[in-house]
Amino acid sequence: MGFYKGMILYHKNNETQKITQVKVKNVYKDKLLVSLEAPISKNNNLETTFRLNVFGKWLFFEEEDIRLGKEKLVQDERYLFYGTDKVKKYIRRNKQGASKNHNNYNQKKDLINYLKNHPDFNGFIHYTNFTNFIKILKDGKLFSRNSLHKNSFFDSANTEVIGKTKNHYKNYVRLFYKENTPTTYRNIGIKLKLNTYPYHMPIPVILRFSETLINRDDILFLNGGAYNPEKHTPCAKEARAFDWETIFSRGPISGEDYERKIVKTARNAEFLVNKSININQIKSIVFRSPADLKVAKLLSRDVFQFERIVNPKLFETDYKNINYLVDYKVNIKESCINIELKLYNQLEEFKHELIIHSSDGNKSTYDIGNAINCREYRSILKVVKQFRNFNIVCMNPIKDIQQIDYRLNGFEYVLWKGSNND
Repeated sequence: MGFYKGMILYHKNNETQKITQVKVKNVYKDKLLVSLEAPISKNNNLETTFRLNVFGKWLFFEEEDIRLGKEKLVQDERYLFYGTDKVKKYIRRNKQGASKNHNNYNQKKDLINYLKNHPDFNGFIHYTNFTNFIKILKDGKLFSRNSLHKNSFFDSANTEVIGKTKNHYKNYVRLFYKENTPTTYRNIGIKLKLNTYPYHMPIPVILRFSETLINRDDILFLNGGAYNPEKHTPCAKEARAFDWETIFSRGPISGEDYERKIVKTARNAEFLVNKSININQIKSIVFRSPADLKVAKLLSRDVFQFERIVNPKLFETDYKNINYLVDYKVNIKESCINIELKLYNQLEEFKHELIIHSSDGNKSTYDIGNAINCREYRSILKVVKQFRNFNIVCMNPIKDIQQIDYRLNGFEYVLWKGSNND
């Protein structure tokens, strides 16, 4: 049907014109059970049901569908099937080729069903760096490269590859069909040495988007990476004919160089969505470690509206040469703060720093990797290093501390924020 638990829709009160966000709690044959962001009737209920044929009058797929009016509904074929009789009549009258759109809808439905039933597909995948992730939640949308200012995001792309990618593709948000592609394998992690491959995604996060994005009109299916796909098409029927078994394949690649190249290209296959995607299309957010999830909860309340998963297996890379914060604890006591850091690797070459922000706006940075032998730290910090772990005691009065960060090779994790911080 194209609906799923957790899907975000929008309700319009035709008397007051008030717009209310609703979330699907259950999907039945001919109706939806939804929870309401706010009451929409005098009984003040925060849960109700809607029949599936009320779209375009009371329920809408996107908030902008309400603001832009009927002309916008004509562009979205979902209203041709879930709209009221009046809405369907308007669409058929104002959109040429309605029968063609009906066929296209059935083709998309067939592709959605195929992907949903494939054991290796679990929504469309977008990898991004943690700093970008927080900004995406704040903006409410994931934007295409050409929709963003050059310096407004952490760019993990290979500049040579992106330079040779057709500009047309940069107008689209780029998603993978499956995790752990050849591209992400090379990019992921805080690397020991960037000179061998300087393009990286230090603290990766996965945004997993709903397969219902296929229902949009402004999409492209690619059977390879956007850098050099063999085929791109907006047609779901043509995309259904892709070599999906190779696209979804993972693990070592054997054969001649040209055969290996074919497999790598297929594994990098992409699904493109024009300009932007609303975060209400996110099915779940996947973090590499408990530490990343803790920091996300600390920095953005928006993360709580999504399913949150920790699964390091979806972030495969050359782990011999990277490091990251696996977990941490901050224990606030009356006269001190105890901090425990658990790292993935013991690699001595990495630089470890603790940054303490004071309430007066100043901050102090301590090289905790060398703090054991540093006399000037002894009245402030006590550091014990054990294998991959740090145990730190900070003797600063708690009232003077506003924020505590840990920095690994220059990339920061916010560990704790005072109650006066936003």
